[in-house]
Formats: sequence, structure tokens, C-alpha cells
Amino acid sequence: MRHLQIILLFVLTLLLGGVSPAPAQNSPLFTSENAQTAEVTTAPESKITFTTGMKKLVFSVAVVTLIFMVLLLVLKKFTPGGAPQLPKDVFEVLGKSPLAFRQQLYLLRCGKKIFIVSLSQNGLDRVGEIEDPEEVERLARRCGGEIPDAGNAFREWSAKKQEGEKA
Repeated sequence: MRHLQIILLFVLTLLLGGVSPAPAQNSPLFTSENAQTAEVTTAPESKITFTTGMKKLVFSVAVVTLIFMVLLLVLKKFTPGGAPQLPKDVFEVLGKSPLAFRQQLYLLRCGKKIFIVSLSQNGLDRVGEIEDPEEVERLARRCGGEIPDAGNAFREWSAKKQEGEKA
């Protein structure tokens, strides 16, 4: 992050041409030719108006913003990503259900256990856990969208249909 700040300051300095005070209008200037004779000349009148200054300001801000956005895109592309996602057999959010106003119940599977946690404004609280492997698998299947005994119901329906056709 420190390198980004240094780069941005360098770019701003290049864009703005460094910091140098503008000569005041009608201020006396000494040149090398007339320095010995001490002749005083005046600076030429400046033709900068308000609209010209605003145009320069808006253009400068747009250029700096564009450079900043390009730098962010480059940094985002070349910085390493975060931690990799955990596999589903290691950790999985099985589902959630509302309990009360701004309070929800979550089923979280971690390995061979299911943790029941409550999420509220006060934070995350563990309500309980399920350790029975058969119950863990049954709940994981149910939360995954599997209908219980769907295979048996189809087999029964298919057997009845075949018996009806034979008769």
C-alpha cells in the first residue's frame, strides 16, 4: 500500500508540473541582461479566466482519477487472491431458517458433525450439534434438496402400473 501512495504522489507531481508559485501580475522581474544595470521590467498580463482555470482543474482531476483507476485495476490483477474455498465435504452451510425478528438459525456441516448456530444482532451463538453419522447424512441429503423415500415411491408406483397392464 505504501508503494501505491508513493506512485500516486509521483504521478500527481508530474501532472501538476511540480509546485511553483505563479508570478504576480505587474511584479518587477530582473533578467540577466538588465541585472547589472538594475532595470526593472514587468511581467506580461496573464489571460487566465475563471472558465479556463475550471477547465484545467476538471481535466487534471479526470486524468488523475483515470490513472488511479488504472493503477487499481493493475494491482487487483497482479495481487494474489485470498484463501481458497473450502471443499464441501470439509465445511458447508446446509441451510438457514428465521427464528425471530433479526435472528436466524443456521445448520453448518463441518466434517462429520452438524453445528446448529444462531445468528443475531449480538453475534453468533452455538445452539447445539449433531454427531450421529446417520443423522448427519440424512440432514445433509434433505438440505441438499433430496426428497425422502422418493425412490421407494417411484418403485411402488411403477410396480402398480405394471400389475395393471398385465391384468
